[in-house]
Amino acid sequence: MPTVDIVIRSHAKDFAWLRHCLSAVRRRRTGFRRVVVVVPRKSATRLTRYGIEANSIIRCPDYA
Repeated sequence: MPTVDIVIRSHAKDFAWLRHCLSAVRRRRTGFRRVVVVVPRKSATRLTRYGIEANSIIRCPDYA
Protein backbone atom coordinates (compact mmCIF):
# COMPACT_ATOMS: atom_id res chain seq x y z
CA MET A 1 0.00 0.00 0.00
CA PRO A 2 1.40 3.44 -0.92
CA THR A 3 2.19 6.07 1.68
CA VAL A 4 -0.20 9.01 1.52
CA ASP A 5 -0.03 12.33 3.40
CA ILE A 6 -2.69 15.02 3.66
CA VAL A 7 -1.25 18.43 2.68
CA ILE A 8 -3.29 21.59 3.27
CA ARG A 9 -2.14 25.03 2.12
CA SER A 10 -3.84 27.80 4.07
CA HIS A 11 -3.49 31.37 5.35
CA ALA A 12 -4.77 33.38 8.32
CA LYS A 13 -8.11 34.33 6.72
CA ASP A 14 -9.02 30.64 6.49
CA PHE A 15 -7.86 29.47 9.92
CA ALA A 16 -11.41 29.04 11.28
CA TRP A 17 -12.14 26.72 8.35
CA LEU A 18 -8.74 25.02 8.75
CA ARG A 19 -9.45 24.25 12.41
CA HIS A 20 -12.77 22.64 11.42
CA CYS A 21 -11.11 20.70 8.60
CA LEU A 22 -8.32 19.34 10.82
CA SER A 23 -10.87 18.32 13.45
CA ALA A 24 -12.75 16.28 10.84
CA VAL A 25 -9.52 14.72 9.59
CA ARG A 26 -8.57 13.67 13.15
CA ARG A 27 -11.98 12.06 13.70
CA ARG A 28 -12.06 10.15 10.41
CA ARG A 29 -8.46 9.78 9.29
CA THR A 30 -7.50 6.27 8.25
CA GLY A 31 -4.87 5.21 5.77
CA PHE A 32 -2.91 8.46 5.88
CA ARG A 33 0.55 8.80 7.36
CA ARG A 34 0.44 12.42 8.53
CA VAL A 35 -1.15 15.84 8.09
CA VAL A 36 1.05 18.67 6.78
CA VAL A 37 -0.12 22.29 6.96
CA VAL A 38 1.64 24.93 4.85
CA VAL A 39 1.16 28.61 5.78
CA PRO A 40 2.86 31.91 4.94
CA ARG A 41 5.37 33.10 7.56
CA LYS A 42 3.16 36.09 8.48
CA SER A 43 0.23 33.79 9.22
CA ALA A 44 2.21 31.23 11.22
CA THR A 45 2.13 33.27 14.43
CA ARG A 46 -1.69 33.10 14.45
CA LEU A 47 -1.84 29.30 14.46
CA THR A 48 -1.72 29.03 18.25
CA ARG A 49 -4.47 31.65 18.65
CA TYR A 50 -6.75 29.34 16.66
CA GLY A 51 -5.48 26.20 18.41
CA ILE A 52 -4.30 24.66 15.15
CA GLU A 53 -2.00 21.66 15.39
CA ALA A 54 -0.74 19.26 12.74
CA ASN A 55 1.95 16.62 12.42
CA SER A 56 4.02 19.12 10.49
CA ILE A 57 3.65 22.86 9.95
CA ILE A 58 5.70 24.35 7.15
CA ARG A 59 6.21 28.09 6.80
CA CYS A 60 6.51 29.33 3.23
CA PRO A 61 7.52 32.76 1.93
CA ASP A 62 4.94 35.57 2.08
CA TYR A 63 3.58 36.53 -1.33
CA ALA A 64 1.64 39.69 -2.12
